[in-house]
Amino acid sequence: MSLTFNLTGGKEIPPDNTKAFLYVAVPNNSVVTATKGNITLTPMMWNYFLRPTEDCAIFLISSNTFDNNAWTITATFDGLVATDSIIINSANKFNVDLAN
Repeated sequence: MSLTFNLTGGKEIPPDNTKAFLYVAVPNNSVVTATKGNITLTPMMWNYFLRPTEDCAIFLISSNTFDNNAWTITATFDGLVATDSIIINSANKFNVDLAN
């Protein structure tokens, strides 16, 4: 059995390239973190209506962390752990599918 999750994001609001939104679709009741260096983020909010079996963890990534160093996204659910990385260097749209 494996845990699969999907990362999406992009420029929505604010339009001044000062923040990026990272959306992580995971099974219901997952624990999700985004880590880069000594920064660890937890979701700023959840969307519980993504799909009947999925939630969406929403992270707000500040522009002062935009660079080519990757964020490590970790999701844990029912003893399973999935992790991968994504580079967020602007508020422009990005989309990555991950599975572990």
